[in-house]
Amino acid sequence: MPPPVIYHGNGTISLHFVSGPASTGQGFTFVYNAGGCVANVQTTVASGEINDGSGDTDYYANNVDCVWLVLLDSALYEFIEFSFPLFDVEYRFDTLTVYDGVEETVSPIIVQYSGYNQTFSPSFTTGPVMLVRWTTDADTSARGFNLVYRGILIPPDGFVVADYDTAPGIVFTVLLMFTAVVIMFLIIFFAIFGWKEKIVQHTGLVWNFFLLFMLFFCCFGLYPFLGEPTDGLCAWRPWVALLFIVTFMPLVLKLYVIWYFHIRLPKEEKGGLMSVRYHWKFMTFFFAVIVFLVVIELTFLALWTGIDAPTPRYHDTNNHGEVYLRCESDNHVVWVTIQYAYIGIMLAAGLLAAIRTYVIRLLWNEAKLLSLCVAVTLLVSIIAIAVLYVVWDIPLAWISIMGFCLWFQICVVLGFVFMPKAYRIVKGWFRKSSEAIDADWDGQEKKEKSESIAASEQTPTTSQRQDDLDNL
Repeated sequence: MPPPVIYHGNGTISLHFVSGPASTGQGFTFVYNAGGCVANVQTTVASGEINDGSGDTDYYANNVDCVWLVLLDSALYEFIEFSFPLFDVEYRFDTLTVYDGVEETVSPIIVQYSGYNQTFSPSFTTGPVMLVRWTTDADTSARGFNLVYRGILIPPDGFVVADYDTAPGIVFTVLLMFTAVVIMFLIIFFAIFGWKEKIVQHTGLVWNFFLLFMLFFCCFGLYPFLGEPTDGLCAWRPWVALLFIVTFMPLVLKLYVIWYFHIRLPKEEKGGLMSVRYHWKFMTFFFAVIVFLVVIELTFLALWTGIDAPTPRYHDTNNHGEVYLRCESDNHVVWVTIQYAYIGIMLAAGLLAAIRTYVIRLLWNEAKLLSLCVAVTLLVSIIAIAVLYVVWDIPLAWISIMGFCLWFQICVVLGFVFMPKAYRIVKGWFRKSSEAIDADWDGQEKKEKSESIAASEQTPTTSQRQDDLDNL
């Protein structure tokens, strides 16, 4: 009785059947599978697949030693990208080695893989040449491997990079630098003149300066996306989202604090709402939530850049006839989707807070302006994400839209939150002194309190209602 499976790794096999002169039997059935690879293959095809020759269902052959040489035209292709959709081989004894060159003895090893059910990130050669060697021992096999490769074209003279010296780079450099100067002026202005003003004190002194500084840093959020991508630049790009988190969340949390004081506190304790000195518990809660959300974002970004860091990859946009570099991870769509979902949750929370506080109208209260700010930010973000998805393969248009969105949202926050305060402070210099403005504030606060007391006195108590019923 022969063994059920026989492996033969020389590439050829002969079958010789001999029968005797006497009796016969049912015979035999011989099933064969050319599961071995073809040794010493050279190809100049720009893209293709290299495998062990066993197919999708069978195991690879033993005692195999095969070599493939991929040799592309150096005038057309800059390097080769390759990946492994399938890799399932015997650990340690069956190995696949990829060399960065023509000869094994002088070429550096790019990867040397072995093991069952392995997954690997795409790898790259430094030039248009790649040597692959596959060796197996005498026993134990598995499903094998599939190596998929493609040559990366040399960028033509019209290679597209959204650079600093392009029209979008120049325009948004000027706009964002001008905006940064305006923000620094507001910081200095509030530090010298505004920190004693009630219009600043009653809207949160620390909150005002914190948000101004974050807006200042946001002005530089576009620049990691300008210029030719490098490994370091691509790995740093995801962290830009942190600027949006720490800038937008104070707006949402401020709306929540306003809503809490206006809805939760008894009417006689509200006063002018913004005249209420925030208790340390609320300030602790305010900054604790910001720190918590930032820690979540930092953890996510650390996982992204640590496990699957973006790297520069060439893309041939057939629709536009341009070749360009783009920072991408192996699972780029997954990471970006999680990031946008996290930001979307914040936008939704901000919209809910904006709806709840929009109707509040009290002296020096920022609720209405903050609500408009959050609503506009939400609208612009939704439109920008939709448009960016459409122009994903047009680098210059993509940078232009993202830059305009960033600059516009910074201007919205400045226009709704800080410019009105600066205007009222400057207006007080010409019309009234600071003491007169404070007197107006105190007078309005006393008026609201007196109206609250009068309303409570006019409302009959339970005992008064009972006396009226007894009299009837």
